[in-house]
Amino acid sequence: MSPGSTSFPGSAWERTTQETSRTSPASMSPGSTSFPGGAWERTTQETSLPELYQNVTAWGESGQTKSIGQLTRYTNHQNGDVRRLVASGLGKIAASNSMRAEIERLIPTLGKLSQDAKPEVRQAAVEALGMIKSVMVLPFLQRALKDPVGNVRKSANASIRKLNLGYGFKPKEQIKPTEVKKPKR
Repeated sequence: MSPGSTSFPGSAWERTTQETSRTSPASMSPGSTSFPGGAWERTTQETSLPELYQNVTAWGESGQTKSIGQLTRYTNHQNGDVRRLVASGLGKIAASNSMRAEIERLIPTLGKLSQDAKPEVRQAAVEALGMIKSVMVLPFLQRALKDPVGNVRKSANASIRKLNLGYGFKPKEQIKPTEVKKPKR
């Protein structure tokens, strides 16, 4: 139905117009949060991107595990550069705090970022996973070895080598082959 036409009390049109009038931007003040998705909704995305880049970078460079919560809030941010900075920041924190339980809990988050649509995010996540000395990162790094983008594959290869988990090591002492004598017939 259109405005001005008759409607029955309680009809869908009447309910919609009542809800809209209660939450319309004209009836709200800037900073109000009662209109989700509306023009006046106050979110963290209202922070300018350069300011957000600066904050995310600072949290990562702090190297402190207390910054993990702040960084992980932005893993699903719509801007790929923010997600890339988050992955890089988590990697810096992992490098500063190896072998801590909080760092191993980052593996699923970084694993998800290693499958992001943006190759720069995937590469940063793969490099961050390489900072975590745990066999739990190997499935994500092995998957990244098959990435269609060469830089992601190179980062995955370098991360696997950096882990130094004892795979593919050469023994310190070479074992000399013994001669096997053939039986006489």
